[in-house]
Order: sequence, then C-alpha cells, then structure tokens
Amino acid sequence: ELRGIVFTARRMTAVLLVYIISQISEFSFIRADVLLGASQKAGSTMDRPIRSGSVRNANQLTLADFANGSLNLIFATQVAEEGVDIQPCNVVVRFDLPKTATSLIQSRGRARMVNSQFIVMVPEMDQDERSAAEHATGLEANIVSALPNGEAPQAIA
Repeated sequence: ELRGIVFTARRMTAVLLVYIISQISEFSFIRADVLLGASQKAGSTMDRPIRSGSVRNANQLTLADFANGSLNLIFATQVAEEGVDIQPCNVVVRFDLPKTATSLIQSRGRARMVNSQFIVMVPEMDQDERSAAEHATGLEANIVSALPNGEAPQAIA
C-alpha cells in the first residue's frame, strides 16, 4: 500500500499537485494533503483553505491522518525534511531538485520502509539540473563512504 511524501520547493506547487491528483479518477486510491512551513499564513490566496485556522494545527491534523492511514500521500515543502515525526514511507519523490546534498540526504531518509523507492524528478531536457542531481548523488556517495562501515543505514520498518 502506498505511503509516501512528495517534496516540492514551493508551497503553491504542493497545493496544486494535491488538487490535480484529486481531480484524476485513476488516482482515486490516493488520499493526499499538504504539509506546509509554519510561516505560511492561514487564508492566504495562494493556499487552499486551511482546515483548522492555522498552518501549525493543519500540519498536526495532516500528520495524524497520515499516521492513522486516512492519508497515504503528503505533498510537503522542506518543512518535512527533518525535525517532523512522520511515519515511515515506501515512496519519496523530489518533485523539484534539492538545492543541497544535505537536503537530498534528509529527504531520502524519509524512505525508511523496506523496499522503499526514492525518486528525483528532473526535466528531461534540462542538462544543468541533470548534472546537479548527479553531483548531489555523488556527494551523498562520498558521505556514505566516509561512514565507519562504509554503508548507508538500512531501512528498518
């Protein structure tokens, strides 16, 4: 069963992707919501109505719904990369290229279930972004090789 996070660089992208997914009947099995940074103001014109009046409360509801299975996909900004308790995922997607190797590693770390998938989306014809993704992956490999046992931590769910 799907349990995943899609990371986006912009709040508006996360909100729009949730809306688009909800309109496609082939994706009716997806139950999605957004997880936004706390600086987002409730009622912003760029945002769908926040269901509880504040982003912090909406985020808590989203995380609780994801934990209990009411939601199976979260579209999130970098707020979900670290410091937020999120249930293990079997699919993690970077919709936008991460800006740093740290961001790449932190988002990849959300794919904690056994046999999980980590996907970085890069425009097919954008050679600069493809090179940046390959560079970030190389940096991650260098970091992993510097670990005491030379191996990345294994998924444990």
